Amino acid sequence: GSYGGAVYNARGATDVDSSQFDSNWARIEAGALYDTVGTVTVTETAFTGNSTGDGPGGVYAQAGAVRISGTATITRSLFNGNWADNQGGAIYSGADFLTITSTTFSGNYTLEHGGAIRTTGWLAVADSTFTANDAGNDQGEAIYSLGTGLPTIRNTLFAENDPDSLGSECTGDIDSLGYNLDSDGSCTSEPTDVPNGDADLGPLADNGGPTMTHLPGLTGDAVDNGGDCLTTDQRSFPRPVGDGCDIGSVELRTAASYVLCASFYTGQVTSPLNGQCASGNYELDVPEIYPLTFCVNPYTGAVTLSQSCNPPRQPHVMPDAGDLLTCVSLYTGANRRVFNTSQCLAHEVPNLIPATL
Repeated sequence: GSYGGAVYNARGATDVDSSQFDSNWARIEAGALYDTVGTVTVTETAFTGNSTGDGPGGVYAQAGAVRISGTATITRSLFNGNWADNQGGAIYSGADFLTITSTTFSGNYTLEHGGAIRTTGWLAVADSTFTANDAGNDQGEAIYSLGTGLPTIRNTLFAENDPDSLGSECTGDIDSLGYNLDSDGSCTSEPTDVPNGDADLGPLADNGGPTMTHLPGLTGDAVDNGGDCLTTDQRSFPRPVGDGCDIGSVELRTAASYVLCASFYTGQVTSPLNGQCASGNYELDVPEIYPLTFCVNPYTGAVTLSQSCNPPRQPHVMPDAGDLLTCVSLYTGANRRVFNTSQCLAHEVPNLIPATL
C-alpha cells in the first residue's frame, strides 16, 4: 500500500500484542503500521525488515516500521533492520505523546533524519537500547527531534549509532533525565549520565523473552550504573540484579545468578533447592548465553560449558523458553533428552531442568 504496508487504521485505537511484522513495505509512509487518529499500544512485538520508499530520494517515504499520530505506548518490543527513504528508520512520530519503555532499536536506517526515531511531538524513552542505527545525513543517528515536544530519555543506552563518526546519536532538543549512556556525548548532560561510554554490547540474539535483545558486557559501562528502573527488563526478567539497575533494556544476570547442581555420582543436573545444592553435588555457575549448551560426563558427573561435546560427554541444550526434560540412566548416569516422562525407560529416572534457573 501507499500507507501502512501491513496495517492502516484511520478509525480508532490499535492494540498489538505478542506479534511480528516482517518485511512489509509501503510506498509513502509506515512500512508496517500506520495509525492516523487513535491510541496505539504495542507490547512484546518485533518489527523487522520493514521499509518505505521506492529507493534513494523518496519524496516522503517516512517511518520504516511505524507511523503514529495520536497517543502511543510501546513496551518490551524490538525494531530491527527497518528502512525509510526519508525520515524515521523505525518510527516517525507526530504523536501527542509517545512512551517507549524496555525496547530495543537495532540496525535501523534512513537516508535523512532519525536512524531509529524521528519525532515532532512529545516523546519519553526509558530503559531502552539503541545500537547500530544510522541516519544517512548524520542528523540523529538514533533520535532526531524537531517540533513542539521535548523528548526525555532516562536509563537508556546509546551504543555505536554513528558508524562514520560524522553525526550525532541524538540531534535536536532532547532532555536527559539521567542515567543514560552514549558513545559520543550527544545524548548525555546530567551528572548521573555516562558520556562516551562503552557498553560492550553482545550481538542481537535470543537471550530469553519474546524478542531478541543485546546483552550488555559484564565489564562494560552499562552494568549497575543505572538509576530507578522498572521491576522487569525487556525479557520480563527481574531487575535490578547486583548493585543497581543496568542502563538499557536488558538487565544482565551475572554468572553467580545462574547455578546448576551436578551430582558427583550420577551426572544428574538439577536446579538448586532454596538456593542450595544437595550433599554430593557441586555448583556450576552458568553465564547468561542462550541457547545454553553444556556437557555432562556420565562417569565423573563433571559438567562443562561447550558448543560440542566429545564422547562420552552428553550434550544438553537449555532452551530460551520451556523446560529441559531428560532421562537419567541408573547405570551410567547419562542424561538423554526427551519430550515427556513416558519416554524414560525402566532403568531411567526423569530429570527436569527449569528454563528459568
